Amino acid sequence: MRRESLLSTPKTHMLAGNFGRSTTVFVTTVVNMQRSNLATLPLSGLLMLLFALPGVTQQVAWHSDLATAMADAKQNGCPILAFFHSVGCGPCAQMEQETLADPQITALIAGRFEAVSINGITQADLAMRYLISYYPTVKFIDASGVSVYDCYGYIPPVDFLAVMNEGLAAHQALIRARSAAAQPEVSAEGALSIARDYLQASQFTEAAHWARRELDAAPNAETQYLLGVALVEAGEPAQAEEPLLAALTATEDAPWLTHARLKLGYAWLQMGKDAAGIDLLKAVHAAADATPKIKAEAARLLRWWGVDAG
Repeated sequence: MRRESLLSTPKTHMLAGNFGRSTTVFVTTVVNMQRSNLATLPLSGLLMLLFALPGVTQQVAWHSDLATAMADAKQNGCPILAFFHSVGCGPCAQMEQETLADPQITALIAGRFEAVSINGITQADLAMRYLISYYPTVKFIDASGVSVYDCYGYIPPVDFLAVMNEGLAAHQALIRARSAAAQPEVSAEGALSIARDYLQASQFTEAAHWARRELDAAPNAETQYLLGVALVEAGEPAQAEEPLLAALTATEDAPWLTHARLKLGYAWLQMGKDAAGIDLLKAVHAAADATPKIKAEAARLLRWWGVDAG
């Protein structure tokens, strides 16, 4: 699929093939139902309905303007999938021609997102606004322009389906966090849930605020962990060291321990404690309980410091 085809697709849910008006209306109705009520029509049901019709392929109506995508996202109650690309970028072309043209991917994008294609050269203001330093980058953005999740580089279709589900989950987490935070009274347990949701939605300053509020009311290891991670991601590694160490010394049996070590290693690297940070990240990469995602992140951080994960 060429760039022109992405940008010129009309803002409507189209079907490839001659199936008659009734089929077009049926699938368009399914898509509109999916956008308007995420809870009542699961993704699996949407895909089954779409692919139950032989030869039916949805095309994504790509925006070329973020402001228009935000307006439509607000109206439809869905997040935005923003594809940042650059001129002469091989991985960008591969992402567009293979992943973003995959039938399952296009069905999910058309059913759950407003999609916008952004050229990082001609739309440099948006690239700067969202701190784009690598192409391609895909960002998941809410209707107010807040980025909740992102990924970088070429990602094959099977992996990108999981990425999009992460983006959807992050968007829902932001909605939950904002709703809960707006309540006149929030319990200590509620503050912890808000901190979790803001962290999942990449709103690190807000996550740190609510984690601190929970710590003041009911100190515990998980809240120390959430606070430490939020501070690392917010660019405050020195402030993150103490809560991360406290979390790691407070318990030896928690599902987030390896992730806490990963973030502590990253904090140490940022603080100039290179030897300690590298050793910890190597240990995380070699840990039997480290998930593939954590292993990949540890390897990436080590590469940034010119170290082979081994």
